Amino acid sequence: MIEAPPNQTSRFVVAISFSSIFLITKFEVNELIVNWKKSKQGLSSHNIDMYFLLDLSNNQLSSEIPASLGALKALKMLNLSYNKLSGKIPTGLSDLQNVEGLDLSHNKLSGPIPTAFTKIQQLTTLDVSNNKLTGRIPVGGQMNTMAYSNFYANNSGLCGFQICVPCYFNPSPPSNSRHRRRHHSHRLIKQWI
Repeated sequence: MIEAPPNQTSRFVVAISFSSIFLITKFEVNELIVNWKKSKQGLSSHNIDMYFLLDLSNNQLSSEIPASLGALKALKMLNLSYNKLSGKIPTGLSDLQNVEGLDLSHNKLSGPIPTAFTKIQQLTTLDVSNNKLTGRIPVGGQMNTMAYSNFYANNSGLCGFQICVPCYFNPSPPSNSRHRRRHHSHRLIKQWI
């Protein structure tokens, strides 16, 4: 667990539990204390821009991914794979403008991949395999270069050119088009008679 010492203030802190509870929140403190396996180590929040790698894989983390992870602007690699994370992928992760690798594989994430991911210009690897994601894989920016289908595998609801699965969405027609369809079908019936 990463905790804040009492009665200290600053601008931002990340609290992380390595047990089955996953929590990352904004606090007002000066220092961070990592409490893991009965050992405590201090991490200064003044150096939060120095953290380049955050690997929380294989920790049985559960709950949703906190959008506040997007505040770790200097991150180059974020690995949350092989956990029990659920819910949607937060759009706030698109604030990780320096991230090159993002591994969210082997969780229980659902919903679409945020279209804001097209704005992450450094992203070279996005692994979202083995989740429950749905919808069109975003198009544009670096997302167009990530066409390795294994990174999207076992998400039966995903579609897009990156995995050679066409997207068939049936948008609801505007109210006027229903009248046009009915009129058109009457014309077709008359042509058959």
